[in-house]
Amino acid sequence: MIQPALLTALRKQNPLVVCLTNTVTINDVANGLLAIGASPVMGDEVEDVVQMVAHASGLLINTGTLSGGNFEMMKAAAEKANARQIPVVVDPVGIGATAYRKNFNLQLLQAIRVDAIRGNAGEIAALAEIEWQSKGVDAGEGDHESVVAAAKKVAQQYQTLVAVSGVSDFITDGKQVVRIDNGTALFPKMTGSGCLFGGIAAAFLAMENSLTALETAAATYAIAGEKASEIAEGPGSFRLQLMDALYQLNEADVKTQVKMEVVING
Repeated sequence: MIQPALLTALRKQNPLVVCLTNTVTINDVANGLLAIGASPVMGDEVEDVVQMVAHASGLLINTGTLSGGNFEMMKAAAEKANARQIPVVVDPVGIGATAYRKNFNLQLLQAIRVDAIRGNAGEIAALAEIEWQSKGVDAGEGDHESVVAAAKKVAQQYQTLVAVSGVSDFITDGKQVVRIDNGTALFPKMTGSGCLFGGIAAAFLAMENSLTALETAAATYAIAGEKASEIAEGPGSFRLQLMDALYQLNEADVKTQVKMEVVING
């Protein structure tokens, strides 16, 4: 179950999280991590990134925008993180959109050890080789049972934690599955909302590399989104209000406002 005290610990320790995120959402990831209390740093050169990981507490790899040198940079960064035993979170953005994107992500996941994979339902289904109706980086459509099955399969295949973002978030270690029903319909209207969750997941896992920490990250982020949506008038103001909500959120908010259920226990 969640540990709201991890939010306080995160703010006290201010973990350095190296974010190899996509160019579309880099600003939101940086500002969101700063707002919640972490310290983000970005880079795109192999030597520079590896040296940053040598001093970091966590690593986010987001494959939203790909280029020829990305693979070696991401692989080298993850290998350094693996050697230092700091958490690696991979966000395989739009993995089902093209064969190139799918092959890139699969080769990366086979080459490194990951502590968590974050994606929407369509992305996790693509990793699990389950048919899914989606396009581009959209989540697509499917029932909760299919989402749970895909998440468990990916967690077991890669021996990792999995977080599926959506109307409800599903978090699993391949055995236990938890559903979090906080959140807002405005999340998918903001490009980068999922990418930011990946960064926040890496920050929480830097505090404690566990299923509980990932559940807490998901609950914290979803509650912040819920609070932001109560004030926002649309996607534009939601982005601004989300940053403030992440900054203002406290342990009591997370403890009292979480809507969470264990749907599979072991």
